[in-house]
Amino acid sequence: MAQIGYTPIQIYYSSTTTNAPVAGNLAYGELAINITDGKLFYKDNANAIQVIGYKLWPMTSVTGTLAIANGGTNATTASGARTSLGATTVGSNFFTLTNPSAVTYLQVNADNTITTMNAATFRSAIGAGTGSGSVTSVGGTGTVNGITLTGTVTSSGNLTLGGTLSGVSLTTQVTGTLPVANGGTNLTSYTANGIVYASGIGTLATSSSFTYDGTNFAVGGYIRGASVTITGAAGGTITPTSGTTNQYTVTALGAAATFAIPSGTPIDGQKLTLRIKDNGTARGLTWTTSAGGYRVVGSVLPTTTVANKTIYVGCIYNSADSYWDVVAVTQEV
Repeated sequence: MAQIGYTPIQIYYSSTTTNAPVAGNLAYGELAINITDGKLFYKDNANAIQVIGYKLWPMTSVTGTLAIANGGTNATTASGARTSLGATTVGSNFFTLTNPSAVTYLQVNADNTITTMNAATFRSAIGAGTGSGSVTSVGGTGTVNGITLTGTVTSSGNLTLGGTLSGVSLTTQVTGTLPVANGGTNLTSYTANGIVYASGIGTLATSSSFTYDGTNFAVGGYIRGASVTITGAAGGTITPTSGTTNQYTVTALGAAATFAIPSGTPIDGQKLTLRIKDNGTARGLTWTTSAGGYRVVGSVLPTTTVANKTIYVGCIYNSADSYWDVVAVTQEV
């Protein structure tokens, strides 16, 4: 409304919505306004009508969407805007991921969802075990009793163990038994008097056939290198010991003597040598020739000694006939 006492300045106008002036309506420098639309017009030097001002509309009056080409998102919702801007499902899930309260590790799942995990869960998920550190290199050097470990592993590879074992104490560092097939005896102990116990076929011997009396070994009753010496024998009956010896020696024989059946339990083929010497005077000799005694095979049993001369009588046991076969008799010359 015009102020009293003043003349109002009024420009060319219209109150009809969307009405706009044409070039013929305006002179250069003249303005026009649509008081309904809120647009202010002028005519430029090319004789074209231009808008130089707009009414400020309330936001509730704005409709439609702002295109991407005009700096908008071409969407009316956040999810729609992300899609319009080219976000994939995974990308959209990253966009909306909640801020973590601690350090977390991400896992992109096959269904395009995102999972956040703590360190222990993440190691388990990737198969890295439960350790708290990381391995960048593993190396091995050094020697233990001749065995050497060498090599370096960064991400994959092998360490090499080589050399020859040495310096191992058989008393304190070795357990078990070495089998016969590997050059051992498969034995672990022996009892008093050297009786050795074995555990099966192919071992050194069995407890019933292998013995040791502290000086000599016997296998199946056969004695290797064992001898008995009788010094200053008074004559009479002399009984050689075949069960524990393979040589029986009589020295300084002082009277006639009869050699009885040898004692012990001989085995077939066992050897027994009798060595006889008097005390400087010839002595008569008698031999037991019944079963178990002495049987001449290709030789002659001596019936007397020769003063101060040694006589050897060699015998082999014949288990088939139960005799000590005399196979050799010889006398010192």
